[in-house]
Amino acid sequence: MRRISWMLAMVLVLSALLAACGKKDAAAVVKDLNEVVGEMESYQGAGLMTLHTGDTPQQYKVEVWHQKPSYYRIALTNAKKDVTQIVLRNDEGVFVLTPSQNKSFRFQSNWPDNQGQVYLYETLIRSITG
Repeated sequence: MRRISWMLAMVLVLSALLAACGKKDAAAVVKDLNEVVGEMESYQGAGLMTLHTGDTPQQYKVEVWHQKPSYYRIALTNAKKDVTQIVLRNDEGVFVLTPSQNKSFRFQSNWPDNQGQVYLYETLIRSITG
């Protein structure tokens, strides 16, 4: 009898733990995402992006670095074309650099606030929460 009551107690405790770990609703997820973005000081990410424009898909290796408040370095590399472009944002503005061609362009812009890209964490969060 003692063994059965012990097993019953364990089942009840386990059930209570599992019930407390239930699914979050959409509002809780949005709240959590906003908190993460608010507390985040910096991030770094890398991935492979495929653009389906025209007849042939284009693949780019994407490397992203961000530091608060608004400093970015994004490197986009197309291995087939052997071309890398770097987007920099600092206190002086937004720059697009193409090292292989020894070219740089400066833009007066509030990018990425006005048109973020899918490889930026803030843009993904805004599309979910907005």
